[in-house]
Amino acid sequence: MSSDEIKDGGPRKKSTVDILDFITELPDDVRLEIISLLCIKDAVRTCVLSKKWLSLWTLLSKFTFTEKKLSTSIENYILFVDSVVSRALSPKVTTFAIEGGDIFRYDSHIKDWLNFAIQRRVEDLVCISDSCSRICEIPEKIFDCSSLIKLHMRGLFFRDANPPWNWQFLKIIQLGFVPLNDLSVSSLLSGCPVLESVEFYSVNGLNSLLIGSKKLKNLILKDLQNDTGNLEINAPYLEYLNIAGNLRDLQCRLLDVSALATAKLTFTVVCGLELGFKITDCHEYHKSFISLIQQNIGKLRLAKEITMGAWFFEVCN
Repeated sequence: MSSDEIKDGGPRKKSTVDILDFITELPDDVRLEIISLLCIKDAVRTCVLSKKWLSLWTLLSKFTFTEKKLSTSIENYILFVDSVVSRALSPKVTTFAIEGGDIFRYDSHIKDWLNFAIQRRVEDLVCISDSCSRICEIPEKIFDCSSLIKLHMRGLFFRDANPPWNWQFLKIIQLGFVPLNDLSVSSLLSGCPVLESVEFYSVNGLNSLLIGSKKLKNLILKDLQNDTGNLEINAPYLEYLNIAGNLRDLQCRLLDVSALATAKLTFTVVCGLELGFKITDCHEYHKSFISLIQQNIGKLRLAKEITMGAWFFEVCN
């Protein structure tokens, strides 16, 4: 036992400095893995610890910029992301996520950040604006980013109405407030041969969803609208289907969904009277929905789990 231990009456507890010294002596790749578990702001702050930590964070491959978590103004958020992206040195980016309020009014910055991630072969890409007041154009280079495995975009648009999708390894995609139609979705599905899960939310323009891929097993639809008031879903290999949100008067018709194991139809519909339609008998208006329910229930007879929303009982009453 050391003299310090005798004086103190027992083993000396390790201080924060001791622990920091111990971590500092670890190999660079181990320390990099440790700071990658921190939020991006704290990871960057490690540069003040010592010379060994000064530029370590610049080798990070995971970048998640969430405005709310950074607890800062939108202007400081833009400056912070700009600073990190301009100093980052890692040749590979596995995760790149930007999410904030009205960030799309800084569209030139958004494009630069996305190009940064695309050039470094990003695998998991997230670009979300919490505001619907603006949309941002997607850089054309993204369509050749074959490294993508997961993609979540909200509030962006394509210059080309039917872009050349080329995402050979993409498995999961979420698109919200993105202009889509039957042709663009068909092209998207054919350009993503290993796609396993699709989510479309707050999307207008879909009238028919034909999914022939044996790999695509999960489909989530939320808050959809179109001009015809009808949406047909033909997906013979789909195993999970979730239709949620407010569909107003949109009627979803299931065609071939014979492989479904789980169906969650928790969406809400709105009576034509509330929508201002010129109808005199609410019950007559509901007849078409009742007929549709009967047809869809028949299509779900092989499903193991079925969840119905309140709309089911409202329409049937």
